[in-house]
Amino acid sequence: MLVPLTIIDGAVAEMDICCGFVYALPNGKDPLVAKTLIDNIEAATKRVVTKWPMLQGHPIWDKEARLWSLDVPTDSEKPKLSRPFLFSSDVIKKPYHRAVGLDAPIKPLSHETTPCHVQPEHLFEHFRHPKLPSTFPGCSKMGASIVAVRVVVFDDALTVGVTVPHGCFDATGMGFIITALRAELHDEAVWPCGPPPPLFETNPADEQIRLLKAEPDSASKEVENSALPAWVSAGELTHVAKFLLNYLIEKKWHHDEPRHYFLSEKAINGLIAKTKKEVAEKTGGKEWISTGDVLNAWTLKALHSGEAKSGTSAMATPVFSLRDLLGFQSYPHNAVGPYTFSFTPIPLSKMAELSIADLALIHRRTLAECRARPYLTATLKKMDRLTDGGKVPFVPERHWPWKVAFAKIKRNDKKGKKTPVHHTVISNQAVSDVAKLAIPAPTVAPATTTASDADSQVTASGSTTPVNAEFGEKAALKAADAAGAAATTTTDLPLLAYYMRITAPIKDHQSYRFQTNEKGIFMEGCMRRKRWACMTKAVEQLEREFGHTAVSA
Repeated sequence: MLVPLTIIDGAVAEMDICCGFVYALPNGKDPLVAKTLIDNIEAATKRVVTKWPMLQGHPIWDKEARLWSLDVPTDSEKPKLSRPFLFSSDVIKKPYHRAVGLDAPIKPLSHETTPCHVQPEHLFEHFRHPKLPSTFPGCSKMGASIVAVRVVVFDDALTVGVTVPHGCFDATGMGFIITALRAELHDEAVWPCGPPPPLFETNPADEQIRLLKAEPDSASKEVENSALPAWVSAGELTHVAKFLLNYLIEKKWHHDEPRHYFLSEKAINGLIAKTKKEVAEKTGGKEWISTGDVLNAWTLKALHSGEAKSGTSAMATPVFSLRDLLGFQSYPHNAVGPYTFSFTPIPLSKMAELSIADLALIHRRTLAECRARPYLTATLKKMDRLTDGGKVPFVPERHWPWKVAFAKIKRNDKKGKKTPVHHTVISNQAVSDVAKLAIPAPTVAPATTTASDADSQVTASGSTTPVNAEFGEKAALKAADAAGAAATTTTDLPLLAYYMRITAPIKDHQSYRFQTNEKGIFMEGCMRRKRWACMTKAVEQLEREFGHTAVSA
């Protein structure tokens, strides 16, 4: 059965999303503990894929429609559980901190005591198989699984990574998978995210998109001009040349790099309360702002705090979920609409003078106008124009690097219209549940020696396979059921760190995202090194003012 995807999915078909979790495992040296954990997680993974048939599919390119589809098997009696990379595992006989080059072990995250901080260095090969393709074309060619779970057991820690193609899932859709996996690991009869979405031969989002594009233009000129801001067609060589040249300069000159932060709920709540109080005073209580407004305003101001005299401006592109607007809450694929943080770029000299409350209000007022059908209609029509009906991709708009370099000399930032603009992509994934995977600590029975032990061999991945075992999907299901039935659990393993990474052949290296779980808020992204330095100072100040180490007045 072919499950059609949409033009929104196609726009991110060259990317994948990986979430990585690090848990404390004091008895990881015990081979039985390692095997039990690996078997339990593999069994839970296969139960999720068995119950959700769409996860058994693989991407197919429709040349006529110029869209991707998923080829999903329809025989529920024979679930497809043998696709490459569905599950991989390894055992590394050393402490986790030594494996990743840290000086000391990581302390477990605590909602009550952990301060805001930069998260420790890590190796993404512990979360994502090195040979896993990152693009839809790569998945299609290799027949790779569209959900890939990787487990690595260390002497004192466990890492679990979950990877999906962005061309199939946004963060909300990936959150459905994480929630389902967590439920299966805890033997929950009902998934908290609800039952797996039904398969469809006609994409409900595509139908809504068709209706939206057919509506007459009704957005104001300001709103219409801001549709799909700071994105241009890759069909023009000048746009591609600017993008590639800026990519190289960001990579080689500005040393862009990924970074991950942990922000305590206590610190964030303090910042939000202070900012909301200021907004209430400014507007006489007539306007309000959300947590997302505050987080994005604080982050943008922090990232650009060292560029007030650069003669340049900032333009940010957040996204909002279309599920509420279009009426399909359980839709697992990409259902987000890009909009602009402000209708005009903000000169960085002005941003330095604005308070977090001022910036939050700008964002809230802009979003109120953009989160409406007229804006979506304008955005979809512009997407059609830029991509020539889906025939070519679109890329972030960039300036020639020398114009950015000499902007400070020209000092042309007074009106904020002719200045070079730094474009940042924002994705607020705080409600997506992608960071909420919990692993039950295994309770293993005392090891006993049986005759079958002599007939087994340890594979390179660290799992044990009987020589005379059944092979094929029937055997895999039997093993999954047996492992799931044998495991008993007590408490969840303590979480040490969480990471997210977007993998793409050529990435837009000016982006950040937020995720949350019961420990706090996680921020990650890719940015030039000097901006991360400014961000780190802001995080330290946040902790001093509102965090667990704040000094009471």
